[in-house]
Amino acid sequence: MNAATRPAPFFIADNKGLDLLNSIAKPASTEIEWIQNGNDLLDWLEKAGLVNQQDVAPFRSADQQSACDAVAAEARKLREWFREFVHNHAGKTLETDTIKALVPLNTLLAKSKVYKQIAPSKQDDENTLNHDSIFEWQDYRQWESVDDLLIVIAEAMGALVCTVDFARIKNCEGPTCTLWFYDVSKNHSRRWCTMSICGNRAKAALHRAKKKSAALS
Repeated sequence: MNAATRPAPFFIADNKGLDLLNSIAKPASTEIEWIQNGNDLLDWLEKAGLVNQQDVAPFRSADQQSACDAVAAEARKLREWFREFVHNHAGKTLETDTIKALVPLNTLLAKSKVYKQIAPSKQDDENTLNHDSIFEWQDYRQWESVDDLLIVIAEAMGALVCTVDFARIKNCEGPTCTLWFYDVSKNHSRRWCTMSICGNRAKAALHRAKKKSAALS
């Protein structure tokens, strides 16, 4: 499915790291890949809020196309490596020895060129400003090459590993759906990627089954 015919990316996971896994998905009968090439990767990262349009605009130039395509291929490999990690640990609390499996991710993160700057606080209400909130730390990144996009992806993966309970990571219960999500529902009872996709299908299937059972009784 090409960029002109595929739907907008799904951001239904309540976590950027899991949204990345969902950048290829099969919510119905057709598998959809949102990172087919370099421009796709830039588009997806912008829509996910992981990069700013201004920062990555230079990577959209014609002379960067082949390099960007190569990074997109590496991003897909990284995504599938992380998918296996999530699949192996979802629904369970992570153990300390899991760190051994995360060596490739830490190796990539060690290449980060993020730095901090003092900047005015983003608070707009003057009545809420105090000595501590007039200024704040803001993170910036030195973009040296298109390869730095992989670090942004690695950071989203690392945030998933370090900030969420893996016991609440779930795969949609739709029979053919491949979408992942982090269950932030009150009772941790979420079952579907979205009600509009798999939830309604399940309801319709249950309704048909009840009608068939009633007809046979």
